[in-house]
Amino acid sequence: MLVNEWVETVWNVVQVRPKTLHDYKRLYKRHLMPVIGSMSLDEVDVVILQRKLLSLPPQTARHCLMLVKTIYREAKLFKVCSNNPTEGLRWWRSRLRMIINQCQPKDSRLLHIWVEDLVEDNRDESFQKVMDFLCLQSENRINRYFLEKVTPDRLHRNRWVNEVKDSIKFNMQYEKIFYELIKKGLPSPTKKF
Repeated sequence: MLVNEWVETVWNVVQVRPKTLHDYKRLYKRHLMPVIGSMSLDEVDVVILQRKLLSLPPQTARHCLMLVKTIYREAKLFKVCSNNPTEGLRWWRSRLRMIINQCQPKDSRLLHIWVEDLVEDNRDESFQKVMDFLCLQSENRINRYFLEKVTPDRLHRNRWVNEVKDSIKFNMQYEKIFYELIKKGLPSPTKKF
């Protein structure tokens, strides 16, 4: 089913005030219909929506996003669509916020080391920090284990590129959300940005 076809049904079943419905119709016709109207509900891609929303003033973008969520909530309720392009990003954003908050050192009993440093970029210094933090003396077994097991191959850096359907689109979505969270004051969860 095309988005335009489904939206005509949504206008009849969604339970909102008349002014809200009028605003929804205006937002859809002006901003969303040209971008997603002729697409199938299951074909709408998050990247397309992101590009459109980023081109709008913030308040208009928020209202359009609320409308898209409403359209897909109703579609799921009526079982006319299995895809909701807004769900994956919402889940991912909440998980990233949780991870960022959990990664912040809470007291001096925590050691903060970037895995990239430990494995590739600054191996010796990072390894020594761990040893000092744990009050361990250098020992052949520990050193050998570090040299043999803590390697870039075992880190699986960029493994996700092969596990995602469209890695370029996925990376664009990731970076948009990542920078949005940084703008909101959450500290960077990686040293690369």
